[in-house]
Amino acid sequence: MEYINDNGLVIGVSAGSLIFSNNLDNNLGLIDTKLDVHCAAGEGRGKLTYPLKNNIKLTNTCALVIRDFPDGVEIIGK
Repeated sequence: MEYINDNGLVIGVSAGSLIFSNNLDNNLGLIDTKLDVHCAAGEGRGKLTYPLKNNIKLTNTCALVIRDFPDGVEIIGK
């Protein structure tokens, strides 16, 4: 977490993104929400408000980007 907090770039793809969410015990605790990936229907694209909703659904063509907390969280993609 020190690397991330010091403006380090980290990318979690597919199941690798779940380590940042509260899906798993002993997660990194970066975001306090459950992530569902590879969903047929997902969240709308754009900035998210904080606190985040309890469950964020991402399709195969989108990503959750966190540039800063709390105002720099958004979903990007098609």
